[in-house]
Amino acid sequence: EVGRWYRALEAGRLGLTPEIESMVRELVAGKKNPPEKLEAIYRFVSQSIRYVSISLGLGGYQPHRAAEVLQNQYGDCKDKHTLFAAMLSAAGLVAYPTLISTDLPIESSVPSPGQFNHLISVVPLGEEWLWLDSTLEVAPAGFLPRYLRGKQALVMLPNDSRLVETPKTSPIPDERRASLLGKIDMK
Repeated sequence: EVGRWYRALEAGRLGLTPEIESMVRELVAGKKNPPEKLEAIYRFVSQSIRYVSISLGLGGYQPHRAAEVLQNQYGDCKDKHTLFAAMLSAAGLVAYPTLISTDLPIESSVPSPGQFNHLISVVPLGEEWLWLDSTLEVAPAGFLPRYLRGKQALVMLPNDSRLVETPKTSPIPDERRASLLGKIDMK
């Protein structure tokens, strides 16, 4: 029910414009395979479109049109996904909107949009799904922060919506190591 509700709000927002198509051609020029194209488009949306979240009224749920997001160069998580999905579509790829909560567990017996406070993207690549959060700005494609791992998320496929658990681990190492060499002077 929540998936159908969101899809209705998203309807007509992914429209391709000459500006979007031109930008995609520029971004994927010389890219030979789908993962390279996806990475180029993800990097652009993640790093060049500022993340600004102002949730007032219906704007807290309904994304802006992809063309508006590209023109304004900013948007919230829904807006960034909408532009990302439109751009991927122009490159022959697909991204599914995925609602998730950054803090509380989802109660599936009580469907409600209020349980979700974030939207990420899922891109099918062969038999695998690549999970992406374009609001992170500097993270590589496929990286989910720890607070989004191992959580229930509502993936909205074209004719179906289902709760799926996000990956528990990152395909990209997310640790830092430092080595210090020093000497203690006891004088």
